[in-house]
Amino acid sequence: MMKFSLFLSALVALTAAPAMATGGDPHKTLNLGGVCTGCDLSGKDLSGARLTGSNFSGADFSGADLSGAVLTGSLFSGAMFKRADLTGTQLNGAVFSKANFNGASLADAEAVGVNLSYTDMTSADFTDAQLQGTNFYKAKLINADFTDANAPGANFKAALVKDADFTDAQLAGANFHEAVLDGADLTDANLKGANLSSASLANAVMEDASLHQTILNGANLSRASNLTQEQLDQACGDDTTALPRNLTVPQCPAVTRISVNGETYVYQYDLGERDMDELNQKVREAVERAARESAQANWTVRFKQRAAMDELARAMRELDAEFRMRERELRGREGEAEEIEREMKMLEREMERAAHAIERQIIVERVAPEPPEPPAAPELAGGRGD
Repeated sequence: MMKFSLFLSALVALTAAPAMATGGDPHKTLNLGGVCTGCDLSGKDLSGARLTGSNFSGADFSGADLSGAVLTGSLFSGAMFKRADLTGTQLNGAVFSKANFNGASLADAEAVGVNLSYTDMTSADFTDAQLQGTNFYKAKLINADFTDANAPGANFKAALVKDADFTDAQLAGANFHEAVLDGADLTDANLKGANLSSASLANAVMEDASLHQTILNGANLSRASNLTQEQLDQACGDDTTALPRNLTVPQCPAVTRISVNGETYVYQYDLGERDMDELNQKVREAVERAARESAQANWTVRFKQRAAMDELARAMRELDAEFRMRERELRGREGEAEEIEREMKMLEREMERAAHAIERQIIVERVAPEPPEPPAAPELAGGRGD
């Protein structure tokens, strides 16, 4: 983990340096690459950052500002985005399975072909978001706001979408099979060719919603409000479709298959060749564009990662060369110290020998006998005159 964190930090520093040098906002040029699983980035200002082609699984972005950021082609499985600001972010081709977006804002986000399966997106804001072909399979979308969202071909299969707001949303060809839409507001929503089979729409608001060629097999609309016979005449259902009293729906006569993100959905209705071609073309273009952008993002990230790694390798080589030079110098100094130490020991031994010699001389002088005094001179006879 330390290795990956070091690489991430180095890459951030290398890419942020030009902006800092020019006095710009470093967050606008951050390119975060590599692996940062489980990283704590909560509350950080990452607005305008590029987190592309990377692995941020399990990372914590709670309360972070990611507005205008580019997250294309990255892996965020199990990541935390509670109350995060992702306004205007680019998420194309990213994977967020089992992530938590509770209370997050994704208004104006571009999330084409994104995997949001099993996510908790309670009270998330998708206003004006681009969600073509996005996968919300078994996602929790209670109170989510999809006002004016563009989500043709999106997959809401088995999703919990209670009390969500789809006012003026574009949901042509979307799959709501077995989804729970109780209390959802579908006012003026475009559900042309959408699959609502076995979906629950108790207390859902259907005012002026377009149900042209919408599949209602097994759907429960018995307590839906503002639903008219005119709307139902454009849709189809079967004997298990539950409707408000005195309303009926035509039977679905044929089988239609729509392929989105490699998954085929079977609809019990013939949308017509022209409508099918148009719908499939729109979804295909959206998914292909997401794939191209993801591939381009991955190539850019790989190129920058390679440049960053080359820079780190060069720095490491320089540090290694400097270390080896200093090591040689220290070894040379150690040799000099050893020679001085040997000379000092020799000098100490010579001093000891000289001290012993002096000490022996002192002892000899102390124990030697004193010489006898010379005899007195004899007196000479007749030495005095009479």
